[in-house]
Amino acid sequence: MRKLILAVALCAALSAHAQHLDLRVYGPGLKTCAEYIADLHKPSEGRENIRQRYFIWAQGFITGLNYVHFSKAHTPLKNFLSIPLNEQMRFIDYYCLNNPEEMYLKAVANLWDQLSPMPEDNRR
Repeated sequence: MRKLILAVALCAALSAHAQHLDLRVYGPGLKTCAEYIADLHKPSEGRENIRQRYFIWAQGFITGLNYVHFSKAHTPLKNFLSIPLNEQMRFIDYYCLNNPEEMYLKAVANLWDQLSPMPEDNRR
C-alpha cells in the first residue's frame, strides 16, 4: 500500500512540475478545491474522515515532491513536522476556500513551499 501511495505521489509531483511528461495522476489531488470543500460537507461520511483521507494523499504527494526535488534538483528535503499537522490541514482548507477553482494538489504544493528545509544532520 505504501508503494502505491508513493507511486501516485511521484506521478502527481512529476505532473505538477513537469507538465510536458505524459504521466497519469490519480486520487483526491485531482479534484478541485471546490470539490474538496463540497466533499467535506457530504452527510454520508464524517467531515474529519474525509479530511483525513485527503490529507493522507497530501502527505504522499509531499513525499513525492521531496523525492523529486531532492533527487533531481538537489534541493534540500522539506521537513514534514516543521508545521504541526493540524495547521497543515487548516492551511489546505484556507487555500481551498480562497481558490476554489484550483486543484487540491496545488493547495498541497503551496503547503510544501511553506515547510522548512530538513536540517542537514537529519537527512539520513
